[in-house]
Amino acid sequence: MNNLCYIVILNYNGHSDTLGCIKSILNSNYSNYKIIIIDNKSTDDSINIIKRYIVKYQYGYEHYRHNNKLISKKILNNNITIIESKFNGGYAYGNNVGIQYSINKNNCKYIWILNNDTYVYPDTLDELINSDKKTNTDTIWGSKVLNNDKTIQSLGCRLNKIFMNTKHNYNRNVDSDGIFILNKLDYIHGCSIFFKKKIIYTVGLFDEDYFLYYEDVDFSQNAIKYNIKLNIAQKSRIVHKEAKTIHKSNYEYLSVTNRIKLSKKYFPKQIILTYLGIYYELAKCLIAFKFNKFYNIAINLYR
Repeated sequence: MNNLCYIVILNYNGHSDTLGCIKSILNSNYSNYKIIIIDNKSTDDSINIIKRYIVKYQYGYEHYRHNNKLISKKILNNNITIIESKFNGGYAYGNNVGIQYSINKNNCKYIWILNNDTYVYPDTLDELINSDKKTNTDTIWGSKVLNNDKTIQSLGCRLNKIFMNTKHNYNRNVDSDGIFILNKLDYIHGCSIFFKKKIIYTVGLFDEDYFLYYEDVDFSQNAIKYNIKLNIAQKSRIVHKEAKTIHKSNYEYLSVTNRIKLSKKYFPKQIILTYLGIYYELAKCLIAFKFNKFYNIAINLYR
């Protein structure tokens, strides 16, 4: 039990994706884990559907033959837990609930933050564990993130430290079994973040001032401040469907205004240039007649 991993999965109105993610984890070669589902106050029937699956899974039946007779034995699997959040506090808040639950468990060594709209391969967790064991440096690990068509979605991510724009390494490149060169790694893609439990005591939890977007950037930048390394376990692969639980257009303004929060916190000398970059975004909205997006950004710009 020394290498027990707590896998934190946040659900919000996404039971279909969440169950798909759980089922892929259950096929893992590495079996020393516990799955912690945080329901972020879903407004559909997600919580009940997920509970019914967990009950069915945890109180299943084991079948085996004895003296040429098929024997069924009721078994209890206690490696899935569901926690119901009292309100929807966003990505950071929901994952923090799961992290706090995990670090309070004496048997927890690793924590894996995993998006519900992902599925993993049998060796995905194995490769994260193996990568961490091979280094003596405290490290936050990411996976190779693939699109549905198996092209690369990200191999870690970069941050423009003037305008606070982000970019995924090797986005849309054809995948291969080789090792890709990572010249710049500023943050770990939030759909798969893996680290030793003890790192939380140094870095702290996710910053809940970010309701959605840039929490992973902030978490990684905070880790760098404490000389914790960022790296990608390139043999650890996940497929990420991306943002099926939200209507992305309704939250686009957050990805812009959160750039200001990040700049003020880590790069205050660049804040004027960050604002200029956002004014440029506003101008593009007007030119493209995207008045609703313009309004949402403008009214949140100075909050």
